[in-house]
Amino acid sequence: MAQRKRHSARHETLAPNTAGSAPWLTRAAQHPLARAVAGVLVLIATVLVVYGPALHAQFIFDDMPTVVRNDSIRRVWPLWGTSENPGPLQPPAQAPVSGRPLVNLSLALNYAFAGVDPFGYHLGNVLLHITSALLLWVMVRRTLTLEYFGGRFANSANVLGWITAMLWAIHPLAIDAVEYVTQRTELLMAFCYLLTFDACWHYWHATSRGARGGWLLLAVGACLAGMAAKEVMVSAPVMVLLYERTFITGSVAKALRRSWPLYTGLALTWGLLALLNISAPRSNTAGFHLDVSPLTWWFTQAKVLLIYLKLVVWPAPLLIYYDIPYIESLGVAIPWLAAVASLAVLTIVLLWRRSAVGFVLTLVFALLSPTLVVPVVTEVAAERRMYLPLAALLALAVSSGYLLAERLAGRRPDKSRHSATNWPLAFVAILSVLVLLIYAERSSRRLADFATPLAIWQAALPYEPDSEYVQNNVGMALVALGRSREAIPHFAAAAQHNPDSVKAHTELGFALIAGGRAVDALEHFTTMAELDPRSFRAQNNLGFALVVAGRPEQALPHLQQACELDPAAAEPHNNLGLAMGGLQRPEEAIRHFQRALELQPNFPDAAANLGIAELSAGRVEQAAVDLEHALQLRPEQFDAVLPLATAYEQRGRQSEAIATVQAAQQRAVAKNRTDEARKFEQWLQTHRPRPAAP
Repeated sequence: MAQRKRHSARHETLAPNTAGSAPWLTRAAQHPLARAVAGVLVLIATVLVVYGPALHAQFIFDDMPTVVRNDSIRRVWPLWGTSENPGPLQPPAQAPVSGRPLVNLSLALNYAFAGVDPFGYHLGNVLLHITSALLLWVMVRRTLTLEYFGGRFANSANVLGWITAMLWAIHPLAIDAVEYVTQRTELLMAFCYLLTFDACWHYWHATSRGARGGWLLLAVGACLAGMAAKEVMVSAPVMVLLYERTFITGSVAKALRRSWPLYTGLALTWGLLALLNISAPRSNTAGFHLDVSPLTWWFTQAKVLLIYLKLVVWPAPLLIYYDIPYIESLGVAIPWLAAVASLAVLTIVLLWRRSAVGFVLTLVFALLSPTLVVPVVTEVAAERRMYLPLAALLALAVSSGYLLAERLAGRRPDKSRHSATNWPLAFVAILSVLVLLIYAERSSRRLADFATPLAIWQAALPYEPDSEYVQNNVGMALVALGRSREAIPHFAAAAQHNPDSVKAHTELGFALIAGGRAVDALEHFTTMAELDPRSFRAQNNLGFALVVAGRPEQALPHLQQACELDPAAAEPHNNLGLAMGGLQRPEEAIRHFQRALELQPNFPDAAANLGIAELSAGRVEQAAVDLEHALQLRPEQFDAVLPLATAYEQRGRQSEAIATVQAAQQRAVAKNRTDEARKFEQWLQTHRPRPAAP
């Protein structure tokens, strides 16, 4: 959208004028329904072609607590549930969906149909994105045909709205919000934001009291739903008021007098937002109480805002994580602050003058303000925050591009506005097709990065090689694939970049153990214990490393201290059982494994270790029971497979032993666990019945 044209007949009818247009345009104008259906189908088909190959992508990052480990989405009813069995409207505390019950409910509906298959969740996000793009198309078209623009867009509003929606639908900057399942928070909020504006537009133009009442209820309901999706919705009531003031009434006072029931209802939705946030959800990652000071955050966000604007124009590189150093000095921040302050002043002036540009820039600032103002220490910058601001900026760019093309064409004698062809619109359409092709290619590449957790973090690594966070996540993705040796250099790089990082030393230590270098791991677990001596986890991990390194006697005091620091923790008892086994004290080992299972009944490692200890003590029947339990808890508990097969053999159940190892071998192959698969195949070669001699 662009600055309105001064027009003497401000109240003239803005029906499209097809006089002097090309014959194809006249015919199209006579069939608006067919034209609309074609536009919808092309948009849907384009989005599905671009996003279709990525519908089977794996869950990544926060998708694990949001979907895989989220017990509150396991049922749709009862909506609230209980503290022991929470329903979808009671999402887990401190999770990405905490304080966002509508998103959690949508995930519960996904789970009801598809369990934890990522396909259904990705498809849901894509369909929501398509619906929002269609709403954007309608909203841009309606705005451009308002009397405010004096008929300037009468013959082009629909096409410009469609171009805007298409650009937004496949813009690479939108991918983070659409493909990353957890960011349904952003998608649902954006849909509700656009639906609120659409309902308000109908409210302002309704011709009967009944219709106005219906649209009022829809507007308030959509705004209420948005408040239950994400806190960014907080700006919607104010932006609706500024929209009416800018494009319809000319003043805030007139807008309030004309639509006071609407603004009363919209303002009341802030009450739900306050209620959802009164318990400070996600306070462990956001807020002024964390380590970063407000000034440092605001200095840094000035730079981040300009990075966002650059990514709108040229969306590269796009990263799952931006490790942007904090700007703590005013001197360093001045260039960024000066640029943002100039943009803010320009926005205020243009808004005061009722400029469409001023409204769009105000909307962008309003949508970004929650994260520009309140520190979110886990993510200094995130592409998903530009999802809805991107739509506003694209609408501004497309409409402004059309006006520029019109002005350039108007300066040439043979290109009047009443020529047979709308050359400015044709120019914008052709240019948009070229941009769409570029965006589609870039989006396809970017979507490939989201295929697996390893791919998305490896895509960030060349641009953030010094990021502890990126290196750690690459390493953890490799460990999850059973490639611990490959993970070691990434964890080592993370520890080198931040020697005081407990997480980096922990992950490196476990990777070294998995790679058969337990002695080397001791250095890092010792460092971790020195950094945080009162941490039960630090003591527990050091004790575990000593056990694996063959020093069970040295491990005992660390593991006993871990039990004292957290008496409810099961891990130290499991590791004490391992230490007692190493010291040839089987009965004490069994008691500690049993205690670990009392504290945490669904602990597959403890169940497997208990079964192995019982098998060594000659308790074959009970060993089989506990080893079966371990595999029920975790089918990939591969260290329980051969002991269970041995227990079966000792009880004369040879066929069950072979079937158990065969099933485990197939699972190991499917999970790319080559070492385990090879070990199981070797066992099968020596235990399968040999064919009888001819």
